[in-house]
Amino acid sequence: MTDTVKLVVDGVTVDVPKNFTMLQACEAAGAEIPRFCYHERLSIAGNCRMCL
Repeated sequence: MTDTVKLVVDGVTVDVPKNFTMLQACEAAGAEIPRFCYHERLSIAGNCRMCL
């Protein structure tokens, strides 16, 4: 069993670890997604509710 998944983001195929978030996977594919409160070293608080 592999520890990665293959995704296609804006026509770019990328293999990313299974534990990546969609934001991390898109970033790995070179696609920037605007975000307000996400940071890879912080827990997800969801206070602004913009990403729900």
